[in-house]
Amino acid sequence: MLLAVNIGNSNVRFGVFHGDECKARWLIQTKPLRSSDEYIVILHSMLKEHKLKSSEIDNVVCASVVPALTGVFREALAEKFGHEPVFIDYRMNTGISYPIERPVELGADLLANAAAAYNLYRRDAVVVDFGSALSFTVVRASGLLSGIVIAPGVVSSLGSLVADTAQLPSIELRAPQKVVGTDTIGCIQSGMIYGYTGLVENIINEIDREQGTNSFVIATGGTAHIFKDICGRIDLYDDLHTLKGLQVLYRLNFQ
Repeated sequence: MLLAVNIGNSNVRFGVFHGDECKARWLIQTKPLRSSDEYIVILHSMLKEHKLKSSEIDNVVCASVVPALTGVFREALAEKFGHEPVFIDYRMNTGISYPIERPVELGADLLANAAAAYNLYRRDAVVVDFGSALSFTVVRASGLLSGIVIAPGVVSSLGSLVADTAQLPSIELRAPQKVVGTDTIGCIQSGMIYGYTGLVENIINEIDREQGTNSFVIATGGTAHIFKDICGRIDLYDDLHTLKGLQVLYRLNFQ
């Protein structure tokens, strides 16, 4: 089986694939100060919880956008499973082309999102990743990665609002019962949810206008589930999309 690991700024996501099927998945909070030994203990606990053995993991593929954790995870995964994990980058065979100015700056998670969109769907697509940053990865049916749009993430924006405003409380990020709020929490929830819904829909519409297409829109990432039934431009919600991209990239390069 293949273990796919997506090391993000907020969470580290894990998926265990047997062929194309994800047999188990879990996530932990990103903590750059943890040692490789601590992550080995966490891996052992998570495998045990999902009734998996280390010997069942034949290979490991990773994406990391947290440089401080790349080496830590490389060491922890190698020691836990007995072989070096593969960390993806732009020099790999992805099945797509990306005539962008500095490909070295292309985040591994965005590369995985693009690879999954093209190799799984083969159509004009936009992957909206609701992570620490809100990203829009634009992939054409021809296999071209047209480019990427990046905006502040939903949780990050909410955190900044609450942190910088003395009288606003911390709130749960969820859709309110009505747009016009009558209490502080409802007002903030409405502004965040419907404000970001408008942002997402407008950016996708502008992408389609500029590219001359009607994109198939895939939503993934930590808060995507909140928007999947609200945002009219989302065609598919798949919280495994990035991990599937890692699985696709591993298959293209090592199988």
